[in-house]
Amino acid sequence: MSADTSRLPLPVRLYPRAYRQANGAETAATYADAVAGARLPARIAEAAGVTGHALRMRARLTSERTFPRVAALAAPLVVAVAAGQSAAQLFRLPGSTPPETLDGLGQLAGLSVTGAWITGLLWCTPLLAVLAGRWSLAKVLGVVAAVAVVVARLAWFVPRMATLLPDHLASLLLNVGLPQLMWAGLLVAAPRDLLDTSRAGRLLLPVAALVTYVAAAVGWQEGWRGAVLLVGAVLAFALGFTHRERLFPVAVLFAVLPLLIVSYTSPVTLFLGEAGLSYDATVAVSALPLIAAVVAGCLLNRRPRGAGSPPAGSAR
Repeated sequence: MSADTSRLPLPVRLYPRAYRQANGAETAATYADAVAGARLPARIAEAAGVTGHALRMRARLTSERTFPRVAALAAPLVVAVAAGQSAAQLFRLPGSTPPETLDGLGQLAGLSVTGAWITGLLWCTPLLAVLAGRWSLAKVLGVVAAVAVVVARLAWFVPRMATLLPDHLASLLLNVGLPQLMWAGLLVAAPRDLLDTSRAGRLLLPVAALVTYVAAAVGWQEGWRGAVLLVGAVLAFALGFTHRERLFPVAVLFAVLPLLIVSYTSPVTLFLGEAGLSYDATVAVSALPLIAAVVAGCLLNRRPRGAGSPPAGSAR
């Protein structure tokens, strides 16, 4: 079915041209039915769902490719781990100091105290949305939370731009900002038809969030406790091999990597600097995990050999 694509709703116009020409009118009608008479939050969630599906099709993040399948497996872990980490930053155990925290300067987790509380609470909302069975809303909230972290981080940088270099900006966002964007990217890349929407799966998420909270709160203490997060991540990765899905260990790795980056970038950077590496070299080394994750995602998203075209109406 062909249609005058200029008259389609904006979210539908984001689909690739071939899809719009073949299915634009049908998709627009379905979208109109879904938002008709709905309240604003429901309309926003529907628009975000259609937009995300359209952008995934443009990026070829379709259900038959490997990376979206990994993202779908990782997405529940992302909302749990992100909530657990945020709770550990806001509700600190005695002796626990979140990375990039300078109490004397009013800095918490690399942000102002106000910014840290706002973004931390925002990162708890995707978990609540998933527990309520609202995955589209959870994705929107995850993107909002990630963007809020970047904005709050840049709010510190902008007034100091005259005295800082561009590589300082890269360093600034490496451990606070870009890891959260990686979480948001995993949520957006996860096709809705591959997400675990079972009640049993949802009930495990608060447990995963609580385990993350304890591991982070303990791992952000001095001494040997600093290795707790790394050991926990290794154990989670190993346990992933017991899952029936063979890609689950990869999903675990993608889900916990931002937490490890947030927790260990500053100590690793300090160690490398004391070892004699230049500032630019330490920034480059610190960026390697994120670069490796992006490269791995691109390689996993290659079209499977012999795979046909994705169905035009694949679920959001």
